[in-house]
Amino acid sequence: MTSFDPAALDRMLSESERALRHLSEAAADVETISGVGEGADGQVTATVDHAGRLLRVGLDPRAMRMDSGTLAASVTQAVQAAQDDATRRCRELLDRALGENAPAPFDLDALRDHLDTVQDAFARSLDDHTDTWQARRRS
Repeated sequence: MTSFDPAALDRMLSESERALRHLSEAAADVETISGVGEGADGQVTATVDHAGRLLRVGLDPRAMRMDSGTLAASVTQAVQAAQDDATRRCRELLDRALGENAPAPFDLDALRDHLDTVQDAFARSLDDHTDTWQARRRS
């Protein structure tokens, strides 16, 4: 059995309060973040907000000489680069606010794989229970 340590509880409360204060400040700062990206060697620029919503697209006059497919691809490249920049800046802010307690980057593919595994295990378990129930019913 572990003994109660009031000093450890006080330290934990202080650390929690400090982390909440930093996180609150970061939440306010996140709204000011924007990301910038470019395509076509700087002929196309894009700016997005912290959530990745497009704020601005800039076209250098030289970009207007591109065919429509190339221009569309350059705009897409600029917007995606701006979204990556905003994501990186948000991540840096979160890392500064939470330090070593910052969560790992979210991996949607890993989550899907895990959910598939859980679903398969559940389906097998359900099949086993159904087989057992039917066998008992026939007995």
